[in-house]
Amino acid sequence: MKSRALAASRYCRKSTPAAPNTRNVTTPRYEAARAALDACWSRRPRVFTPERERFELHELKEARAEVRAAWLEAAALHGINPDVPC
Repeated sequence: MKSRALAASRYCRKSTPAAPNTRNVTTPRYEAARAALDACWSRRPRVFTPERERFELHELKEARAEVRAAWLEAAALHGINPDVPC
């Protein structure tokens, strides 16, 4: 059986994009969406309860969708193909 540390290191390597391959894009809409997501994340209930589940399904999901839409818009402005992963 593999150790948890080894399994975690493999997962982190696959899920984290390489820094040189990551392009930074920014627009006022994207910055505002990121700030709204950070504020929403700080309001998230700490313990998993039905209240937190509702929060994640509605508020957090909407905030993440806005960040994604803003990033796609910023990527289009900077000439980045949105189908290519970061």
